[in-house]
Amino acid sequence: PDTLEAIRDITHTYDMLIRISGHDGYIVRFAGEAGDPYYQPYYSAYGGEDPDRPGIGARAFEGAPPHEDWVWLGRSSRDVYTGVFFGWGAVLRLVDDEDIQDRVAKQTRTVLERIEADGYRIDDGERFRTRITPWLRAMLWRVGATVDADRFGEQYERFARRAMFWGAPGVNRYFGDYYANNLRFLRIHTLAQLEDDPERREAYVRHISTMWRRAADHLNAWFAALYIDATGDTADTRAAATLQGCLYEFPDPPLWRVPIRHGATPGLALTRRGDTARYAFRVPDRRRSDFVWQRSPFELEAHAHQPHEAAGLDMYAPYWVGRRAGIFESP
Repeated sequence: PDTLEAIRDITHTYDMLIRISGHDGYIVRFAGEAGDPYYQPYYSAYGGEDPDRPGIGARAFEGAPPHEDWVWLGRSSRDVYTGVFFGWGAVLRLVDDEDIQDRVAKQTRTVLERIEADGYRIDDGERFRTRITPWLRAMLWRVGATVDADRFGEQYERFARRAMFWGAPGVNRYFGDYYANNLRFLRIHTLAQLEDDPERREAYVRHISTMWRRAADHLNAWFAALYIDATGDTADTRAAATLQGCLYEFPDPPLWRVPIRHGATPGLALTRRGDTARYAFRVPDRRRSDFVWQRSPFELEAHAHQPHEAAGLDMYAPYWVGRRAGIFESP
């Protein structure tokens, strides 16, 4: 009951997040009370200074009624939409509550109709636009077809064929764009879990299996969990060991983000480019980050030196997906 109530609270929050901009259906990156003393320094500089609006950043905006005392952040990109629809897809699949299902269905329709009206782009209504890539479009409309096949099913079929033309998404080892691997795993996982056509589902399973093989030496517990859950392949001992082992040795959340300096390690094997390690570092030897599984495990240097409080997502996201997939038993 407590978990169900927490899910219900989050779905109510999304009612606000997709309305507060006044551009109904646009998912804002964040929203909070304007008078919050901890939030104010952040939004006042978000997107750089705006000389016409002292005290509020260029990409921060006052909320539309009835949230005039709130400030929302624009510049939402493909990562925001991937994360939200990953969550909504999980709710549609796993939460047996009619009120929550109905609310998520309405939110999904509102967001997709906004994207349609904005020319199939993410548009904050304040002159910031982001294009939607083929695999993301397939993911979004797969969730849409799950809630309303008559309204979104035909578009999903078209977008899915277009995405499949590109083949399995790539996996990047390097630190600059490593976060994109996380987005790609989330999209294919959602497609595989919600697909009701057996032949297409099998194609998605093949794609995420290919992605996992390319990432199997990354020591990435999150990718291992998503792969096992999407495919049901609990017999893949390498994936299970990656998930269990990385979480077993995951360090206690530090209260200070310290630099890492692996580049001077004698005898360290480097890639041909020379700016990343050939083999993934163990989890305790990586820099702490917002979400460690979307940061390169091959990174040699990180110079951040600042306070850091982890939300725990690094542990509980892989753990609960692993529980769902049958890798962990209930304590």
